[in-house]
Amino acid sequence: MDFASPVYPTPPSDPSLDAAALLLQGVSYHYPHSQKVALDDVSYTFRTGTTAVVGPNGAGKSTLVKLVTGLLAPTAGAITFVHRSGGRHAPLTDGARVPADKLPKAVLFQEPSHLYLTVRQNVTMRYERAPDEDALIHHALELAGLGKVVAELPDGLDTLIGAGFGGRVDLSGGQWQRLALARLIYQDAPIMILDEPVASLDPEGERAVFELFAKLQHRIIIFTTHRYDSIPPETPIVVLVDGRISEAGTHEELLRRERDYWSLYMSGSSISRGLLGRRGQPDGARPGTTNHGPTRGVPCRR
Repeated sequence: MDFASPVYPTPPSDPSLDAAALLLQGVSYHYPHSQKVALDDVSYTFRTGTTAVVGPNGAGKSTLVKLVTGLLAPTAGAITFVHRSGGRHAPLTDGARVPADKLPKAVLFQEPSHLYLTVRQNVTMRYERAPDEDALIHHALELAGLGKVVAELPDGLDTLIGAGFGGRVDLSGGQWQRLALARLIYQDAPIMILDEPVASLDPEGERAVFELFAKLQHRIIIFTTHRYDSIPPETPIVVLVDGRISEAGTHEELLRRERDYWSLYMSGSSISRGLLGRRGQPDGARPGTTNHGPTRGVPCRR
């Protein structure tokens, strides 16, 4: 990565972005030299707020993330950003459309890089300082749950971190994840894409991430997860199976339908903490188990 040219953060997002949407229209993708179609004719409207994308391994979640971030271009279909000037209830046909690859996005992948830089540089991703950046950095760190930790470091924002690289101090796995979240917040992009953002966090850190999402509801936030039990109630969930969207709804709605999501959830396909008390399961049970042992061969009802 080239750090020569300073990159300044975008201005705070316009609250009117609550009238925005990211449209996938007939999006397909197949990798070069492969006969397998990774995504097949996917159409969906991601609105402002948080949306979870779930599915079994190989369902196309990673491909979808790469397409939405612009790392890949669809082999068919289009991804566009629509801002409805008439407000959130105006029809999408009335909105101004922008190709999604022209729009700033903030991206967090499952394994954030441990960069041998200062805390400041890890957040801003540049060597040179920008005027008045300290307040923005501290704000991002506070939202990410690292404000107190950084305040206690020897040189505060300018502490070199990464003990494995010779830094003065190192961070725990969860703290590195939170630092990556602070970097995401600092970018202040209208679209945020996170791949398995809670995979390495404990329950407290997991709750903090979703509390953070709740504070950023004027953005479009898309995240993938295997930990179905961690998805907050009323969060829209998109279920990918074999490269297609098989269904969409909230956790409770999808369980009532007893189709793909129900099958995945009950068979234990999720990589989860295993404690489902919030979902009404017996304490100590995990997906795919009952008090009498594991459920086996749960059918996928259609």
